[in-house]
Amino acid sequence: MREGIERFGVAVADVVSGGDDSGATPPRVVYFGQSPQARIVRALEASCKPDTELMWVLTTHRLGLLEVLAPEVDEDSGGSLWSKARKFGAGVKDFSRDVADIFQGKQLGEFAADTPIPVREVTAHVEFPAQLVRSVAATKRKLPSDYRPRKVFPLRIELDDGSGLEVIAQTEEAVARLQAMAFGRA
Repeated sequence: MREGIERFGVAVADVVSGGDDSGATPPRVVYFGQSPQARIVRALEASCKPDTELMWVLTTHRLGLLEVLAPEVDEDSGGSLWSKARKFGAGVKDFSRDVADIFQGKQLGEFAADTPIPVREVTAHVEFPAQLVRSVAATKRKLPSDYRPRKVFPLRIELDDGSGLEVIAQTEEAVARLQAMAFGRA
């Protein structure tokens, strides 16, 4: 009965608010676990540092938590006029190269066959081998009334101890693509 009253209250709140899009944005990842000793909780505790950008990576072989490393700062990056001029010149050169590529019909982001594609530097914090991943499945979730949108589509990754994470997607197509990529089909 209490659940019915809560649902009615949420429906009334939605009607009163006019169904507008104001509200908290859905989280990118939702973590779950039975206790503080759960694998996912221990993985997060081991890598909790302020101002650290973390990303989860799921492959057919493992689930890993990576830290994105900050780019190295030039030793000559001080406030001298020469270093500022060099930075400005490098930016102008990159911009002019991009403009020339556009006029030649090349798309931004294309790379020559013999040029390595630049990637961000990362380091592994935690890795769970595929044997510890119990399931990877698309699911549905309705968020509390203060979120917009409320209906989201998570990819649920559950570990052998019952803990895990849900990667939130906005559409069913997006979560289907995430699931296909997780199994190496995309």
